[in-house]
Amino acid sequence: MRIPAADLGLMTEHLQSHIGEINKLTRYRELIANPALQAILQSHLQMLQTHTAVMLELINPSRYSHVALPVLSLNEQVTYGSLTPQEQELLLELRSTAKMMGNVNFQSAQMMKDSNVRHVHLQMAYQNSMLQDAYTRLLQQTEGELIPLADMTSQQAVYNKFHVNMRAKKDSPY
Repeated sequence: MRIPAADLGLMTEHLQSHIGEINKLTRYRELIANPALQAILQSHLQMLQTHTAVMLELINPSRYSHVALPVLSLNEQVTYGSLTPQEQELLLELRSTAKMMGNVNFQSAQMMKDSNVRHVHLQMAYQNSMLQDAYTRLLQQTEGELIPLADMTSQQAVYNKFHVNMRAKKDSPY
């Protein structure tokens, strides 16, 4: 099945990135001892390999059928343990990678012309988001992330401003 040249160009770039990421994550695996981080990293690697295989199938000119993206099997440990400083840095980088690749997949999907190719890339973006969430949960469990909270006065002021405006619009005939 022939696909639009724009889709082929985007997937060519994605494949090059995926191959580099697979090689990088394979090296990271040797540096990680924490079982929880190892489990998520293994899911990450499997996801990248699956995404690569699916893109190759989408590109295959001999294909005559719809291509579906398999469901992401996310392996997470119940006990998180502690992280070494190096594992902490790798975890932050891995989460950033998942976030970046998710953004690229989503933005690329918006430019893709073939509906099957577009839909698969939207699903890939969602899977990257799931992976990012898994890394974030590990960061939070190991107290590796500081998320500053808004003060209640500011939060209440913003809520009041927009809540009142939305109520007024709801009651308006326009």
